[in-house]
Amino acid sequence: EANKAYYELDSPIMPDLEYDNLYYDYIDLYGELDLDFVAGSCVASLKPFKHTSNMNSLDKIKHSETGKLKKELDKLYPVAIENKIDGLTIVAYPNNSFVTRGNGTEGEILPRFPKRYIGTNTSKYPIRGEAFLLKSSLKEINNNRKVQGLDLFANERNAASGILRRLEDNPYIEYIKFISYDVIDLDVSEEEKLKYIKEHTCFDTIDYVLKESNADEFIPEFYKQNVNLDIPIDGVVIKSNTNGSLAKFGSTKHHPLNAFAWKAETEQHVSTLRGVNWQVGREVISPVAEFDGVIIDGTLVKEASLSNWGLIKSIGLQLNDTIMVEKRNQIIPHIAS
Repeated sequence: EANKAYYELDSPIMPDLEYDNLYYDYIDLYGELDLDFVAGSCVASLKPFKHTSNMNSLDKIKHSETGKLKKELDKLYPVAIENKIDGLTIVAYPNNSFVTRGNGTEGEILPRFPKRYIGTNTSKYPIRGEAFLLKSSLKEINNNRKVQGLDLFANERNAASGILRRLEDNPYIEYIKFISYDVIDLDVSEEEKLKYIKEHTCFDTIDYVLKESNADEFIPEFYKQNVNLDIPIDGVVIKSNTNGSLAKFGSTKHHPLNAFAWKAETEQHVSTLRGVNWQVGREVISPVAEFDGVIIDGTLVKEASLSNWGLIKSIGLQLNDTIMVEKRNQIIPHIAS
């Protein structure tokens, strides 16, 4: 249900941290076999497209799994380290059609894309990247929507997805950024892939850092340096930087074995729920939680959007409950549990 709400409806029913905790709890209890699939299905209103190769997700390693992190790094060295952008995964095909990842096998052709990315593309291969909104852009768009009495976007990823999947003209389409990071079916080093993208397309490419050792110490610091910047990120991506690494390490149905994602710990604070106000907009009525103030990242936080009644119900929220407060993507106050 959470997968459908997040990937298909662009309307999450639970915070990212709560989803991750449920995901890891399930693995601890039952293993990964039932989760060996890529979440997400096509939107019925858009034209489906069968990918030429499987568009898998990345396996995840938690910040607390230090032994597992070191083991994977030792296997993959030398590695390229990149920000994990929190956006909508897009595959750009040589004929300038932009397709969502979908369920990894089938995606949907997007009706429109920012004009600056529709141009030079002489690549013989599909190019994979992330479409997203800057944090400042989401704030500007939501301020505009609030004035109009419209429902606010929950986060950068779902806002980008909602904008790109909309059939009619969208005033926010040019706010979308697209950063590419992979060349499908070209099994070369990360350096060579990004060089190929720059030579054959008009797309922006991901920045990276190369490490041949001690990456386990570098990764948490790399995340801290980048998490408060304007680009929304939700972790760090680590890839083998050698030619033929995918052929060497292989893959599962769900993820390649020559790369993985590292997930950071989210700073959480305990507080007490004191009330819920209901903001009336043109399209929806949105609940906003009021709680005893807590300091997160040097800022006093006393309110957080509860998105909708379904979220209140799923958490089982009652007045005077003890709650766990976090900042999603280090910027949006959220009640995690």
